[in-house]
Amino acid sequence: MAAPGDDDDDERPASAVLCAAVLAVSALQSVSPAETYIHEYLVRVKQLPGPDVASRVWPAYTYTFALALIPITYVSEYVAGYAVVIAVAIALRLATSFLHELAPVAALWPHQVSLALFGVACACKVSFKSFTYAVVPARTFFAMTGYLRASNLVAHVVGGCVGWALRRRGADWALFFLVQQVSLGTALLSFVVGIVLSHRHPAAGGGRRHRIGPIQSPKAQVCPLIRSAYRDPVVARWSTWYIVTYAVFEFVHLHTSSLFFTIDPTATWNGVVVGAARLSAAVASLAASKLQQARSGAVVPCASVLAAALILLAGCAPSVSVAYAAIVGVHVCLDFCFCIVSAVIALHVPTSVRGVVMFLNTFLSLLVQSALQLVTGTLLAVTLPVKFAVCSAVTLGAVVVAQAVSALVASDHHKASNITSPGGTGPA
Repeated sequence: MAAPGDDDDDERPASAVLCAAVLAVSALQSVSPAETYIHEYLVRVKQLPGPDVASRVWPAYTYTFALALIPITYVSEYVAGYAVVIAVAIALRLATSFLHELAPVAALWPHQVSLALFGVACACKVSFKSFTYAVVPARTFFAMTGYLRASNLVAHVVGGCVGWALRRRGADWALFFLVQQVSLGTALLSFVVGIVLSHRHPAAGGGRRHRIGPIQSPKAQVCPLIRSAYRDPVVARWSTWYIVTYAVFEFVHLHTSSLFFTIDPTATWNGVVVGAARLSAAVASLAASKLQQARSGAVVPCASVLAAALILLAGCAPSVSVAYAAIVGVHVCLDFCFCIVSAVIALHVPTSVRGVVMFLNTFLSLLVQSALQLVTGTLLAVTLPVKFAVCSAVTLGAVVVAQAVSALVASDHHKASNITSPGGTGPA
């Protein structure tokens, strides 16, 4: 009997062409030398007021990312398919780069449009993950999840190093964007070539073509399938953990630079530490790719508890060096867990609703992150150490709540099985 969520995956050997294309996209789209210096570029080169950049440019990304999640997921699942959405996302990233570079001096709207397009492109990440799990067999989910995350993190570090080298040499800003545009163009070309080759040579995909188009099953079947997926105790447990903990991770990441500045305004190693955190997380992701599913139930809670302790330590750090070490540890622990949990969820969810379940988890996590920001920022306006202490407590709570949800779902499933079974005690 096939494992939950396998569908016919185990009958399909991995396509080397498509796997290579997916890895190329994951890495090349993350090489962005201008990313670390974009605020400086907008203020000094494009002559935009700093407060306008903070209050009128960056929010465009946040709003469009949240608003685009639902329509992008619908289009990728039922209208155009994963491949088209991914290609459009890369093209949007290219448009974002050109808009930043070619915008007139002192013009605000091109950068707002650029960040809005970037938000839409980032909303396509769910489709990219769904596509990945659609073209590789279930037995390679752990490996591919780890490889993809590791390649993405390493590419971020490479982009940061290139940006640092260009900035140190006083290179023209056009060169920053040229490197990114070449990288994105190569990513788009690699993806298109991979798709074309997989269709021209079905043998590369094990003698059959992979499903890269929209789902053809009736939409009326989706809701029952989603309910069935979340009634699996494994899916319920790890989805709950993922929703809460990923929100905490993004919240901590958002406030990391502010934390470093608060502890030591003269600290100069912030960028190096962020790069070290990403490289360490890449190694952790590769380690996660070797882990067996049976061991995830014990490893993830232990790593979560350690991450909670490190978040608390970072917020209360007596020196910036301690905060540096704690943040690196948080990245290692949580990236390790995210790779494991993403693969486990994908294994236990049917292919027909896998993308929808991933979207729901991402969307709910975004709501949790917004709630954290609202409560600790807008409503209570607490200090950074308190914010990090709250995040630590929430991370610990996620482990407990996830286990409780799993037990509750398992109990309901057991009762339902007894009622519907031939020897059950249901009504005559």
